[in-house]
Amino acid sequence: MNVKEKIIERVNAIDNPEILTEILELISAETDAENLYKLNPYEQKSINEGMADANECRTYSQQEADNLISKWLHEKSGGH
Repeated sequence: MNVKEKIIERVNAIDNPEILTEILELISAETDAENLYKLNPYEQKSINEGMADANECRTYSQQEADNLISKWLHEKSGGH
């Protein structure tokens, strides 16, 4: 009997719902880890640039960012 079959046999013998829930969460976490999002080269480059900006203190305060966004939205709406 291989490891997978032994695990299945042991799980089938468990009647405790709390233990079964823990096993399910463990298995789900493993599956979720396998399905992590893979960044494309453009996304990775953008993140690296953002991290470099932050490391060099090239950042905006929340107020400055809000003002920039408001200005951009105003321009995109045609100034209305």
